[in-house]
Amino acid sequence: MAARFERKEYDPGVPLWVGKYKNLHNLPHWHMENEIIACREGEAELMLDGDTLHLAAGLVAIVPSGSVHNIDAAEESTLLVIQVVPELTAFLGDIHLRNPIFPDKYGFTDGIEEILGELNDRKPYYPQRATAVLTRLVIDVFRNEETVPAAEGGSRSKRIVSQYRELLERIDRESEFLTFSDAAAGMHMSEAHFSRFFKSFAGMTFSKYLNLVKIDKAVEIMRKEPEISTSDLALRCGFNTLRTFNRVFFSVTGYSPRQLPPDFTLHIRQFAVSMDTFDPTLGDTVSLE
Repeated sequence: MAARFERKEYDPGVPLWVGKYKNLHNLPHWHMENEIIACREGEAELMLDGDTLHLAAGLVAIVPSGSVHNIDAAEESTLLVIQVVPELTAFLGDIHLRNPIFPDKYGFTDGIEEILGELNDRKPYYPQRATAVLTRLVIDVFRNEETVPAAEGGSRSKRIVSQYRELLERIDRESEFLTFSDAAAGMHMSEAHFSRFFKSFAGMTFSKYLNLVKIDKAVEIMRKEPEISTSDLALRCGFNTLRTFNRVFFSVTGYSPRQLPPDFTLHIRQFAVSMDTFDPTLGDTVSLE
């Protein structure tokens, strides 16, 4: 389901990955790579370890390795995203930027476009050229922007981020009987605090996220057991009444359970249980690569 560990495939010998998007929307996720997001046009909200940050044209954000984040771009916005394996920037040591968003006075937008061109054209020595461009950009920003030890970076502790990841795993395992109160107690938060906390991290309410997980599982069960009755399906997915199940199913998929097309998939790109590649990008995003 959503908000998981993102795993991408890299070209051999190339320690980075680049994407260019219009209307970028993705699920809460995290990965080992450092990520740089440059806003070329429009604006976007970046959820980063519980904080909502605003990206506008001419601004750049750096998302440290291991941070839970997601992007919600405005219509007609264009964003460039580059992920960099930690080894490539290991020379920086254990420091972060005090402010993860900064003006693009270092040429990140054009630099990432250049890197994307190198990866697409594959001319001789393109991995070295792409790496060199990225390294120069990173050095320039870390020379000139205020930095702090990684332990001081960000407004939420690594403990809270770790608890959030564990909660997402628990939701996937126990969605059919997990309640809002259970989740809040498991996070050692009051229900009011937990409600604000979850929405800030996931970009949606706990109940909406839980329903997405339940319906995603319902679709999976229907594929494996096409003869299952709707009432049995509702019970197995944690719905107390058939009426509620049908209402939520329709609100998520646009179909009733029995009208669902055989090849239907949710707009969520579900990660592979085998831990193969997982892309958190939602289906309404347009790739401009």
